[in-house]
Amino acid sequence: MNRCLNVFFAIVLLCSCKNEETKMDANDDGLVFNRLDVALATYASLEDEQRSIVVDSLGDVFKAWFYVQGKTEFNDSALIEYSESDAMRVFYEDICSKFSNITPIDKVILKLKENILNEFSNNYFYELYTIVSPYNQSIFIADSMMFVGLNHYLGSDYPGYGYFEPYQRIVKTPQHLPYDIAESYLLCEYPYISSSDETVLNTLLYNGVIIYAMMQLVPNADLAEALGYSKEQLLWAERNEKDAWNAIISRNLLYSTNKHDANRLVNPSPATSILHQESPGRLGRYIGYKIVKSYMKNHSNKNLEWLLSPDFYNSIQSLIDSKYGL
Repeated sequence: MNRCLNVFFAIVLLCSCKNEETKMDANDDGLVFNRLDVALATYASLEDEQRSIVVDSLGDVFKAWFYVQGKTEFNDSALIEYSESDAMRVFYEDICSKFSNITPIDKVILKLKENILNEFSNNYFYELYTIVSPYNQSIFIADSMMFVGLNHYLGSDYPGYGYFEPYQRIVKTPQHLPYDIAESYLLCEYPYISSSDETVLNTLLYNGVIIYAMMQLVPNADLAEALGYSKEQLLWAERNEKDAWNAIISRNLLYSTNKHDANRLVNPSPATSILHQESPGRLGRYIGYKIVKSYMKNHSNKNLEWLLSPDFYNSIQSLIDSKYGL
């Protein structure tokens, strides 16, 4: 596929952005990202013959991107419509500016890919394609392809994110992109498998493993970034960890079978109000991470694949063996 993209870039790189000084990175065998956002943005401006070359080279990728959006119609008119869409009009030039040189991030993703291939037995990683996402969702997966909406990583202070809550904007940065890719891989390849006697503990453990795995897989990982926290929020979590754990125990949450209780602890939100009104959101993920980290101190022979199995996160023995809170 990379050779096809190189043929394509020979056609469109010169008209990729209005700023003539901006040079978009073409994909080659040394890079992970395939700049499909360029292909889609410039498609309408190409001549008929050039568009035919592009479709011949990237038709399967285009179809996959349309498929994950729930669109069954794929033809020249549909591609032109997408190329001229509001999302392209609003975000594309800002993407050109922010990601004119994607190589630094690409190097991080390349190391992330290497770590994943070394860690997991399936020896598999997705083909990555950058796109402009017209939805609030930033990452989409279709078969062997992962589509990454660069318009969701333009910076937490980007004016176009004004309608997002602060806890949502904090992760809309280039620095957070590798964590989202790693988490999307983990959630897709090792999805949560519930048990017949599912409790809040199972959810805490699974979410804790996801954070722990990101810390192992993302190069030079930062815990605040993995959690989607500011430095101040992480400091709050660290200072109040014991009280948060005691609240989970005293309020009979740990073995609750109420899915709503679990969701309030781990789902995105301004605060984990079920524990404390001033806490950062998703505090249950932090607690889960600390349990898993404690477990691994005593079981260094276990690997990520074991942690991501139901045998670990659906077992009360995992908490006992972690010696967390003792």
